[in-house]
Amino acid sequence: MPEEQRLSNLIGSHNADWRTRLGARRGEMLAELDRLEREPRLAEMFDFPRVRALLEDWPETTDIPIAEQVARAAAISRAILFSRFVNYVEGRNLG
Repeated sequence: MPEEQRLSNLIGSHNADWRTRLGARRGEMLAELDRLEREPRLAEMFDFPRVRALLEDWPETTDIPIAEQVARAAAISRAILFSRFVNYVEGRNLG
């Protein structure tokens, strides 16, 4: 690591590309939500309407409140990932 970078006191942002990275997969995630929402057990566990609303109302920039950034950057992907895990553990294949 260059010394100038090592000694820099500027503050960076972890996962700064979340909007671009997740935004490119919005269609795929919305299609997966269509399948996941039809599973009653998962619908009880997750607020899929909120996840869908966050995906459908995608921000043009990252200049949004930090709480909204966290919901979009973390909650969306975690809800989908955990739903996949529950399906795996319970032996369901929603493909």
